[in-house]
Parts: sequence; C-alpha cells; structure tokens
Amino acid sequence: MASTGRAAVFFGPGKPFEIREVPLPEIEPDAVLIKVSLANVCGSDLHFWRGDAPLRLPEDGWIFGHEMTGRVAKLGRNVKTDSLGRPLREGDRVAYTYFYPCGRCYVCLNKQPAACPAKIERPRGPSEFPHFHGAFAEYYYLRPAARCSPSPTPSATRWSRR
Repeated sequence: MASTGRAAVFFGPGKPFEIREVPLPEIEPDAVLIKVSLANVCGSDLHFWRGDAPLRLPEDGWIFGHEMTGRVAKLGRNVKTDSLGRPLREGDRVAYTYFYPCGRCYVCLNKQPAACPAKIERPRGPSEFPHFHGAFAEYYYLRPAARCSPSPTPSATRWSRR
C-alpha cells in the first residue's frame, strides 16, 4: 500500500482547491481505512464553497465532502464484520456514515443518533490525525466505534457491505 494519498484541500471561498499528498494513517485496532470510489457534492458543500455558511477553517485547509462510498483498503485488527455482522474483508464495497454521534446525549440514548447535536465536528485539517476527514480525497478514515457509537460491538453501526 502507498504511504500517501491525494486530497483536494479547501482554503476558503473564492480560493481554488489544492491537490495535496497526505500521509496514510496507521490504522487503529477498531478503525477502517476506505479507498473512496465515489463522492457527491452536497448542497452544504456548495454553501461552504460560496462562503454562504459560517466556517472556521484550519490553517492547513479542510478536506470536505460527506457523501461518499468506497472499498475497504485496510481493516483495523479488531474489525471482523460489517454492521450486520457479516464478514468484512479488504476490497469489500461499503457504505458508511460521515457523522459521528456522541452516544451519550439524550437523543443518542433514545436511539435517535441522527439528531445528535454533537455529530458535526469542527473542520479538521489534513495535518491532524487521521488526516483523511472528508470525501474529496482518495481515502476516508472510519474512526473506532468508541468515538462514534454507543454499541459494544466495534463495527455495529458504522458501515454495511453492499
């Protein structure tokens, strides 16, 4: 596997995206590295690009985009199944979520994680681990379940093989 991947980094409205080489992260035991196959441009992406939405960008830019799909490039050593409990292997096509509900607030505890007020994080720059934070890149890093789901099973709510 390569040691870097390309990403389209955004530096603010009216500025061109810059294609940059970003280091591939070491995969945590409960994480998954996805090779992005397709990414969609969402209406919120257009608002950020035009400057219609407030946004504080990291100094090193932002890899945005949150609608994507891809194939498993590398599995963390503890990840064995998809969200339905079926075996998951490198190369499998997957759909997954970009948003990470906290798993602790009132709505998460009442099984409504889509309404979690903490699910959208501040933009993170490509220099911050795990480097691949958005869809407009060759890779996307699915973080460990402990940070995104109240489920005791690491892969329980993060992805599903299609």
